[in-house]
Amino acid sequence: MKNRVKFVLPPNLEDFKFSSSKRLILRRLIGNIVKRGKKQLAEKIFFESLSILKTRFASVELDDLFQSVFAKVRPNLGVRPKKMGGIVYKLPVILKDAKQNTFMVKWIVQGAQARSGSLSFSSRLADEIADIYSGKPTFAVKKRVELERLALSNRAFLRG
Repeated sequence: MKNRVKFVLPPNLEDFKFSSSKRLILRRLIGNIVKRGKKQLAEKIFFESLSILKTRFASVELDDLFQSVFAKVRPNLGVRPKKMGGIVYKLPVILKDAKQNTFMVKWIVQGAQARSGSLSFSSRLADEIADIYSGKPTFAVKKRVELERLALSNRAFLRG
């Protein structure tokens, strides 16, 4: 545990206050943005997208905004492969919090990467989060619905 890095906000961005549980998720989000080990660049991109969101949603606290976004993207059900009689079935399971957060963060970053246009990545990430908050169908929300639909369609393979 002594090698754990703390999530420290830059001094000019102290007005971004998050609860401790969200800090862990946001640190994972920064970790998924990292390419080729350039974590400082990933943090810069993330905090630029936070400032874009803060100007776009001035009346909403960022903590509440992320609470809503996380609730809309986090999957509750998943599937696990199980081999029975030479056939591999996908059995539905309830996902643990860590796995839910992993899927959620991965899908948000992939949705921002998949957006077209010559915008910077920070503005694409802010657009993805803003669209999720607004209730528009985005890549991350579609992936959650797709995974939960797959789990529900395979519940016939559960055995008591």
